[in-house]
Amino acid sequence: MSRRLLTSLLKYNYGFSSADRFYSAVAQPDVISKSSASLYQRSSSYQKQITENKILTSHMKNMNKNGEGSKALALFDQKIQRGIIPDQFTLTTVLNVCADMKKLIKGKQIHEELIRTNPLVASDNRLRTSLMHMYGQCGDIQSAEKIFYEIERPTEYDYSILMKSYDLSHMYKKILDLYDEMKAISSSDEICPGAQIYAYIIKACKNLNAEERGRLLHQEILYYKLNTDHYLATLLIDMYSKFHDLKACEVVFQAINPKLHNLYMYSTMMKAYTHNDMPEKTLEMYKQIKRDNLFQLDEVGYLCVLNAYAKIGMLKLANQIYCELPESVLRTPYIQNTLIDLFGKCGDFRRARQIFDNLNKRQSGKVYNTMINVYGINGRGQDALKIFQQMKLNDIKLDFYTYVLILRACQFSKLIQEAKQIFQSMNKQYRSTEIYVIMIDIYSQCGEYDKCELLIQEFEQVFNHPLSKLWYILFASINSNSSLNEEQRKNKLQDILDRNPRLNVENPDRITYRDVKIQLWEHENFVRRLGDSLTLVNNTLHTFVDNDERYPEIYNELTKLEPEIDRTQQCTHSLKLALVYNLLETSQSSDLIQITCYQSDCSQCHEFTKRMSKLKKRNIIIRDIIASTHHFKDGTCSCETKF
Repeated sequence: MSRRLLTSLLKYNYGFSSADRFYSAVAQPDVISKSSASLYQRSSSYQKQITENKILTSHMKNMNKNGEGSKALALFDQKIQRGIIPDQFTLTTVLNVCADMKKLIKGKQIHEELIRTNPLVASDNRLRTSLMHMYGQCGDIQSAEKIFYEIERPTEYDYSILMKSYDLSHMYKKILDLYDEMKAISSSDEICPGAQIYAYIIKACKNLNAEERGRLLHQEILYYKLNTDHYLATLLIDMYSKFHDLKACEVVFQAINPKLHNLYMYSTMMKAYTHNDMPEKTLEMYKQIKRDNLFQLDEVGYLCVLNAYAKIGMLKLANQIYCELPESVLRTPYIQNTLIDLFGKCGDFRRARQIFDNLNKRQSGKVYNTMINVYGINGRGQDALKIFQQMKLNDIKLDFYTYVLILRACQFSKLIQEAKQIFQSMNKQYRSTEIYVIMIDIYSQCGEYDKCELLIQEFEQVFNHPLSKLWYILFASINSNSSLNEEQRKNKLQDILDRNPRLNVENPDRITYRDVKIQLWEHENFVRRLGDSLTLVNNTLHTFVDNDERYPEIYNELTKLEPEIDRTQQCTHSLKLALVYNLLETSQSSDLIQITCYQSDCSQCHEFTKRMSKLKKRNIIIRDIIASTHHFKDGTCSCETKF
């Protein structure tokens, strides 16, 4: 038996080292086995095969590394035709090339030929791992799973390869199921999860929004004392950011020795702050990086900072960060696209258009979408429509985001008919929740409440579930309609409730657009900031809240500016307080006043800002974080009284 197996190992080119290991393990090798091995070892043909395989493997690795995978596969085919018998190292290399190039058919051909000619080699666990990797990279999950379950005792590395395959195919539930399988056998086989395994589990919890599972996983990581692993810490920060738990993000970040913090961790933490509506914290981290000279930001780091500046929306800060960008970063396409977004959100749509026009390549629809959004939020709906038409003329593919942004631009500029035409002409596959939200608001603005009801019913039929936020928009619109008296509003609301008996909305007559915002932005960090206003005064960011009592001088000034209004009747929203603070602290009429707020639906604040722009001869830009930007000058507003 031992003679036949040893001879087979040599015959099928499993390699002399494997044959030698087998030979040494046999207690009493027979003479024929020893003779076969000795003859094969001395064979010049065998030595030539070893040399050729080493050279071929080296060439293929270098070609693949230099982006010449096709040449590597062609070289492999050429050598096979000339009679070389690939060893397991050559086979592993060529399978890796197939994986990197997503050459599934070629990989399958190699696998099938291997099974036909070298069955012993095909059953080698290391080669099976390479095959599993190839199938996973190419998206053939069924074949990857088949190979995995053929392995008698899979290692942690085998588990990680299959998890990686699931991750690439966005099959996150399967990652968690596989991990449960792994834990079930870990007590007997002593497979201890390592950092790579936990990395895939964390990403799965994040993408599945499995918050409870993610927190339990974090406890496991602490138990195994892997919490100081930089990569896992970064993934945990990203996961908790998705769960809107900034406190947990900070705990993970601070658990790592500050001396060991790297650029990737800082970038992820800055991204978490910005994502959770705390861009001021991102700026603090950026200033710390510069002050302490910790490291030079890369494109990803600058992208996090630019997005934070865009949320803050102060033009002066935007100009500063623009001047700080290295030339190599400035030339990056997605940085240029982010700059268009940045200047647009800071109210400088002309500067944004200048960057847009200077781009060498605009084949991607993403940059067009960004420019549409810039015009939309700045109340330039007609300009947004021109970009939209330009996309169609240039055969730029219109996607879901294109329709959301162009309809939102029409919504902000009250281009009702244009919005209706686009909605009617668009492919129904793009009619998402966001599209319905916009269109219901548009129809309700012009009093077409029956049409709103039909759209809501259409949505419930298409998506097979009700959505309370759609009814909230309709009720808020009716409640804010100044052309209806109180009795008419109540009758309208009651008619809707009578026609929709399943509708369960408490106190519909009290629903406001502020309630709508809470419905649209449900996570606690945004809701917590609802009512906040940010402004830059003397190079310092200031945050105001409604009825803020920290600045008594503001209220004294308000009394002077509005002597006809009793103090107890004065509107004291954060936006108004931030504006008065600017007027007190900055005297030059040439200074631009900018305020970014998490609410601007107060008509009193709007009228007060118009009056101050004329009285104090100041240019004022007010940006609502989830709505449009208002430009005030000489007592007028860019919304043209469409507020």
